[in-house]
Amino acid sequence: MTKKNRNKRSIVAILMAAVVTFVSLVGCKGESDNTVVIQEGETPAGCIPGCSCKGCICCETILAEKGALPVSTAAETGQEQTTTESELEQETPIAQTSEPESDIIESFPTEQTSEEGPKEVSQLSEGEIAARKEQQVNFAEARETLYSLPNSREKTEKINQMDRQILANNAYDFSGRNVVFIGDSITEGIEGAVDEEGNYISYVNYADAYLHFQRTLNHGGGGRMFTPYADDALSLAMNFGNITNNESDIIVVFAGVNDYLSTPENKRYGDINDTVSTAGYCGSVRYFMKQLKEYYGDKDVFFV
Repeated sequence: MTKKNRNKRSIVAILMAAVVTFVSLVGCKGESDNTVVIQEGETPAGCIPGCSCKGCICCETILAEKGALPVSTAAETGQEQTTTESELEQETPIAQTSEPESDIIESFPTEQTSEEGPKEVSQLSEGEIAARKEQQVNFAEARETLYSLPNSREKTEKINQMDRQILANNAYDFSGRNVVFIGDSITEGIEGAVDEEGNYISYVNYADAYLHFQRTLNHGGGGRMFTPYADDALSLAMNFGNITNNESDIIVVFAGVNDYLSTPENKRYGDINDTVSTAGYCGSVRYFMKQLKEYYGDKDVFFV
């Protein structure tokens, strides 16, 4: 693998970690500071009525961080204790388990940090940056391996822990780079979490908080899709000039969900092998990519 490909693979892992971290935190679709895990037939104190977050790691993790869920509770019920976000930001090692697959991530040592937390990239020496980049490659490979585990809550916990390690171990300086995130309501943050002022929070906020971009633009919009099934204003392909930004160094695209979910009478997939037509989903994506290449061919572009 070339050095360029290794670096790009590491950055992809960082961005994906931000996305998955956010999705895991808002999976309950309720106020994140008073949602808990609902067991069969129970509605624990502080739980939002109707919350469907049964067995979801995000709920009890958030409660533990807010001080609403004593650590002893998890131990008394026989549940595995979840590492808090603040501890993971300091790059604490993944907790050891008796299962063989735990060796996947335990074999990679984490960087020793002070009580103030991990160093900013600008504070690292060239040797430390090189070590972090090499470790990111290992983390990315370990993360891919974790997806082969049987679907379970523990699998989700392990992937979430690895994602936080990847974010905390960032080895790239984004302080001088502008980024634009393009997508639908998932990018915008609709129906997800909100901050104290009522503003939407999405994976964009998490990426910016960890990577410290010079400028971050959230160009997500509810209902957007590649195709013009709804109208041209919601089509990424037909409204390209209004969703991008000429001064962006990095472009992240996260879309396609609404194309899949929509059910208009004129819906069609199109021909993936057709290199000319802009009809259907394939054609709309093709037209979007053509514009992306024409105007941003020299930029770093990532698709989620």
